[in-house]
Amino acid sequence: MTSRIFAVIWLTLVTGCGFGSTRQREDYRFFATDGRIYALENGGGYGNEGPLYASDDVGQTWTKANTPDATCDLTGNGRESFALTSKGEIWNRVGNDEPWKLLKQGSSTAFGPREYLYHVSASKEGTVCVAANKELWLLDRSGKLVKRFSSPKSSASPGKERFLRAWFADADEQKLIVEASPFAVYVLDLPKQELISWTDGVKGEPPGGMHGPCRVIQHGDRYLMSTHDGVYIADGLLMPWRRLTQSVDLDDYLRQQFCRAFCSFDSAEDQWLMADGAGIHLMRGGKKLRTVFTDKPDEHDLIQDITLHEGRYFVSFYRLKEGVLGVVLSEDLSSWKTLSLGTEHLSE
Repeated sequence: MTSRIFAVIWLTLVTGCGFGSTRQREDYRFFATDGRIYALENGGGYGNEGPLYASDDVGQTWTKANTPDATCDLTGNGRESFALTSKGEIWNRVGNDEPWKLLKQGSSTAFGPREYLYHVSASKEGTVCVAANKELWLLDRSGKLVKRFSSPKSSASPGKERFLRAWFADADEQKLIVEASPFAVYVLDLPKQELISWTDGVKGEPPGGMHGPCRVIQHGDRYLMSTHDGVYIADGLLMPWRRLTQSVDLDDYLRQQFCRAFCSFDSAEDQWLMADGAGIHLMRGGKKLRTVFTDKPDEHDLIQDITLHEGRYFVSFYRLKEGVLGVVLSEDLSSWKTLSLGTEHLSE
């Protein structure tokens, strides 16, 4: 879901700067859940979502997915699926062939949706966590609200954070990593019912007026974080961060140094993928080993995210030509191909 927030930020920047051609452009974001890869048409940002497509053959063919209207995020726990919509709704279903059941009705005003639901995750036991803008919600399987969390009072910008994504980070599913904007990360401890700031080791606060999401990914037993002044690594949950690379030029977000996306590749060898304006690079620690995909401004404007599914790396972009979803990199990063809807998207 964080990718969707990046879409709003980056689309505003590149539109204002006049990047790209005048032909029709689209953008999709990928997410993988319950053995399938999905591609969601963003439509330019939250509230403008288009169709959601699914693939069961690692992106070779795509069909329109059966999901609630205006679905903006989808997750599963192996037994059931949960969907969020930009109407402020929460839905679930058991099995791919069962009908969707509305768990929470949307709430809106004359000026648009009152509640912004950005991301949903679900434990195997049925605990559901929703990143809902200024709050985190914990719900049971029936959709009953169990607990709300807001920004800790000790936060550097209390009440201003937007919670964008929350995902279970440990095997017993008792802790969630919470990504927020501007550039904040927390750990939600379920047994303690406590939201803990995780910033120890970060070099400093972002400059005034600088906003953006903090991204965190698992890298074997460790974690990588992309924030306002570079990419950091931590040896475990709530362990101090140490900076790997200062990959951000604060004077210009559109320069190549900005880390737009990253993904773990071979944690045993400390290898990971980082995307910037030049393309996607294979990193070892804080050093670049090689470039595995070169961005082409005429075809692939601004890398959005890298999603791992079935050993392949699905790369989404902003403003692609019509019918193109993105590209997929092979397991060994030696080749890539363009993903296209073709005519398959007409089938249900």
